[in-house]
Amino acid sequence: MDLLGRETVLQDFTGHLQAATIGPGRMALVLGESGIGKTAVVEHLVQSAGPHIQVLAGACDPLATPRPHGPADGPAPPASDGPWAPP
Repeated sequence: MDLLGRETVLQDFTGHLQAATIGPGRMALVLGESGIGKTAVVEHLVQSAGPHIQVLAGACDPLATPRPHGPADGPAPPASDGPWAPP
């Protein structure tokens, strides 16, 4: 699918994706007004990532008053091992 007017954004995200495949992972925050195509850009990037790339995505609640930390609350399972694992 072609995303009109999103070439620069897609190039930026593709560069981050390529860098993440050869080094430490990356995180991107996509924000903007409702209806400007955030979801379409993210879905396009996820499709281009390939099956060997783990992509975690979150979204805000569709509420008038979102809960605190809603997008960041639980996008990934807790670490079971590694340097950030709970004691």
